[in-house]
Amino acid sequence: MTTRYNPSISEEPRYQVTQPIDRKAQESILDWLDRMGRLLPHAIDNSQVEAISRKDKGQ
Repeated sequence: MTTRYNPSISEEPRYQVTQPIDRKAQESILDWLDRMGRLLPHAIDNSQVEAISRKDKGQ
């Protein structure tokens, strides 16, 4: 079996207190997803818009 280096995975002893993750940037998860190109716009069609309008009007 080949051992590969992956910096995002580390191993700590089971009963040792772990160190908190250093947060370098004060950005929200939504900002991070957008910056990484993972945040996609939600597209709805006209039938969904009409259904939402009817629900808002109580019909």
